[in-house]
Amino acid sequence: TVIDTLPAGLAYVSATGTGWTCSGSGQSATCTTGAVIAAGASHPNAITLTVSVGSAAVGSVTNTATVSGGGEPAANNGNNSAFDPTLVVSAATNTFAPDNAQAGMPGTTLSYSHVFNAGSAGSVSFSLATVTTPATAGWTQQVYRDADCNGVLSSAEAAAVLAGAVAVNAGDTVCIIVRDNIPATAAYNSQNLITVTATFTGGLTYTRQDVTTVGAAGGAGLTLAKSVRNVTLGTASGTANTARPNDVLEYTITYTNTSATAISSIVITDSTPSYTTFQSASCGTPLPASITSCSATTAPAVGSAGSIVWTLGGSLLSSNSGTVVFVVRVLP
Repeated sequence: TVIDTLPAGLAYVSATGTGWTCSGSGQSATCTTGAVIAAGASHPNAITLTVSVGSAAVGSVTNTATVSGGGEPAANNGNNSAFDPTLVVSAATNTFAPDNAQAGMPGTTLSYSHVFNAGSAGSVSFSLATVTTPATAGWTQQVYRDADCNGVLSSAEAAAVLAGAVAVNAGDTVCIIVRDNIPATAAYNSQNLITVTATFTGGLTYTRQDVTTVGAAGGAGLTLAKSVRNVTLGTASGTANTARPNDVLEYTITYTNTSATAISSIVITDSTPSYTTFQSASCGTPLPASITSCSATTAPAVGSAGSIVWTLGGSLLSSNSGTVVFVVRVLP
């Protein structure tokens, strides 16, 4: 009988070997055989043990297997264990950023830049899904390759939309620009939520969101600016940040009325980023003048993911601004 007890960070997947009967789960695998092994000989068939490697294994692990049985005298069992130390390094990861938000007039087009950084070789493709509030016909979007990664779509880059997957090597960068075309009939203060998905080899997906808010005819209307700070690490708030598993992140959305007239019936919508879970949502205080109320009217349960909606009462005066906040935790 061979028993393999796996160290932390490794988990049993399978164990096989001709002439062996194997089973296992969690941190242990057991294989038995009824074959007779002559003195000084070895079993003719090895055991192959397959395990999954988790983040707790990063650094190094030592796997231990022990054999017993066969009528071996106790005096001879001092060499019945074998050890296999293995170095474990963190796998390079892909990244896709950022989230964006802009305001635009009916009949205009807004551009949103995104950057995919490849941690390994493969291919990446991009797709869009949209939710418009209220539902209005005429919204259209396109994805273009930003070949020079300058965030500006040149005439050559705009000649054709990005179609199909892009092959990448580790360390490569793929920049894209999403164009959101606002219909001329779009209502003031309506929003279009665009979910941008990067799909990597093997079905790995990474999502970002672009939010378009339709401004009033008298000006750009309501504009949104989003920042994030790492509460766990105590970092400053910015448009980009870093995080580790289980870190707590706080997102602040600043809304500003850049038009010449007051704005009312304000509804702000966002959602938890990929690989995070919702913790809380609130409104910044004090509220701007003439805003009579603010509350998170829709939010996922704590520990889950989904959309967050803040509803503001009263009106936002010209040049005034306020904030709404939500907190998430990065998955372990």
